[in-house]
Amino acid sequence: MAGTGSLVLHRYVKALFEASTDAGSQEAIGRDLEFAAEMLEDRAVREFFLHPRIRPATKVERFVDPLRAHTSALFVSFCEMCIRRGREAVLVDAGRIFRRMVGEAHGEREGTVEVARPLGEEARANLERSLTSRLGVRVVLTEKLDPSLVGGARVRVGDTLIDGTVAGRTARLRRTWQGARLTSASAQDND
Repeated sequence: MAGTGSLVLHRYVKALFEASTDAGSQEAIGRDLEFAAEMLEDRAVREFFLHPRIRPATKVERFVDPLRAHTSALFVSFCEMCIRRGREAVLVDAGRIFRRMVGEAHGEREGTVEVARPLGEEARANLERSLTSRLGVRVVLTEKLDPSLVGGARVRVGDTLIDGTVAGRTARLRRTWQGARLTSASAQDND
């Protein structure tokens, strides 16, 4: 994320998450963040919003004021606070982090599965069930297509990486074979 460190991003989003939990408005804030993210997808809007020379009052007037009619008061206050503190960039990635926090609060973890071709609903559901059983927490996967993968899948859930691609399996087999050769050569040297 340009201009705002990960620690700052998480700190701000955690504060929003806690405030929305206290207010019982997690769902509304989630929608508000999605709405703002859609606005920020427009290159011109994003450049204006993140430009350091544009005064905060102007950003509030042109970005936040139009949100007032479509979003919650808590979200509007959050946007104003980010702008006043020069942390506009927080809003670019806040939705993704907020969704993850909500999911984790409900016992879910987001994950990504990289595949060469689309999995299909049944295969993805089976993989999610398998990962849920293996990791002990409900896993919700997002599919990412990577045509460079010959076959298999690479799954990342938090810090856990499961590489079931053809290339990954081949690399593991090569390391195992090289380790066996080294062990065998070492045993012969000792004879």
